[in-house]
Amino acid sequence: MLARIWSLMILFMFSYSVTANVIQVEIACPGFFSLVNDLSLGYHGAAFDAALTKSNVLYNGVFNFTLTVLLDPVKIRDGLTLDAESVNLIAAWYYRRRDVSDIVRVIITPGSIDSTNVQQLMASWNIFSMITSEGSKSRYNLRAPLLIGLSFTGIEYIAITFVDTLRLFNWTSVFLVADSDSLPMFSYVGSEIIKAVIDVNSETAQTKRITIVERRVASRNAATFKQQLTIVLREFRGSSRVMIFLARGDVVRALMMTAHSTNMTNGDFVHLAFEVTPILNRESNITWQQGAEDDEAARKAFRSLLLIHAREEERQTLNSLVVQKLEKTVRDHSQQLFNVTYSAAQHPLAGMISAYRSIEIFAQVLNDSRSQRGVSSIFDGYNLSRMFLNRSFESDLSDIFIDGTGNRRVELAVTYFAADKGGSRQARNTAFRLFEVHSIFPSWLDGKWPPPNEPRCGYTDLKFDCLQAALNVTSRVSISSSGSVLFATAAEARVH
Repeated sequence: MLARIWSLMILFMFSYSVTANVIQVEIACPGFFSLVNDLSLGYHGAAFDAALTKSNVLYNGVFNFTLTVLLDPVKIRDGLTLDAESVNLIAAWYYRRRDVSDIVRVIITPGSIDSTNVQQLMASWNIFSMITSEGSKSRYNLRAPLLIGLSFTGIEYIAITFVDTLRLFNWTSVFLVADSDSLPMFSYVGSEIIKAVIDVNSETAQTKRITIVERRVASRNAATFKQQLTIVLREFRGSSRVMIFLARGDVVRALMMTAHSTNMTNGDFVHLAFEVTPILNRESNITWQQGAEDDEAARKAFRSLLLIHAREEERQTLNSLVVQKLEKTVRDHSQQLFNVTYSAAQHPLAGMISAYRSIEIFAQVLNDSRSQRGVSSIFDGYNLSRMFLNRSFESDLSDIFIDGTGNRRVELAVTYFAADKGGSRQARNTAFRLFEVHSIFPSWLDGKWPPPNEPRCGYTDLKFDCLQAALNVTSRVSISSSGSVLFATAAEARVH
């Protein structure tokens, strides 16, 4: 079994004046090359390769970095199958050369590995790993080296930002909908929101606890999806005024248009979404503009949308000249090295940058440990992984801050879409708490900001006090009407 898997591994070796004093460093990279989603090595493999080449030049005579790409094309074709097979794949790589003790080993991958069980292996071997794009949260609680997360859009922190937004405006009855046919991370974010709400509720008074109704839709079949939206919005109207909708941009637009057609974008309802990364010409972008006849209606529909996204300074990084140059280099190398072809519009830029920076940052930390603590320290994955914590890594490509849990933090903003103004945003120096930048009140429909968690008469206008008041009004109208008829009849009788 191990021999079969090893036969499917691809080994890239880069050597620069290798001598007996040069420290050998092997990076294992489990993944797949089919372009089924943004985690494919078809997108990221050449970025790893480019950064590795640069690091070998920079640390020539000190380290010799090699990259071993772990593949099993028979069993692993996408993220789900990689997650299922990642433990076997990584174990086969490690035990192939377990008797060689003078090699520094690390696992660096775009994601979709079984984090919990892989971390258990890491604890046994005392090596750490880096996940550059997306991964499930490890549930391994014993002493172990860390999984360093470099994702531009950390799922756990997106979820926390949603919950912080709900608490900021006292919204406690929430309708959460995720599209199962958008990127997997949208469903992951939904799960993390549920977990975050559970954590918050455990520390909150009963009257302030958040209640979530969770639903799923599937956008692949247009006709079925339209029916699902109608059903979901009907249920939403009867139980909440705040919806979190987790889906790519074109699907969010479809929801907003359907809501608009049922008068649910009038300011009484608020819809929240998030944009993974702002990439030009991609369906992931959240926008009402499609150059279509219904653009004006879509613009009006988006007046009830709040968007969570990386703040503008972070977003602009993705459009810098340095990034554009690297993107073209990586895309060209993907075709040359792996025979994989895709357009610039398809390229997940944030993931590509994280892949490139992961090698740079790893090499920097490795050299820091060697210089400050001696050569023996770089073979200790437990302590080496903790040298990343609470630290900024600056670069003309992208500055990266890794927090005390080992995860990258990107400052997020909550923007009122119609006004294109950040209502609230985070800052690292305030522990990433939301603070108000601009008031949404002047721009919100009819100035009804924020929409109350529940209308005065309830979600279906059936609260007892309102029904009683309506009944009293009806009674007065009936009595008054009867009196008028009697008076008119009596007057008419006198005339005769």
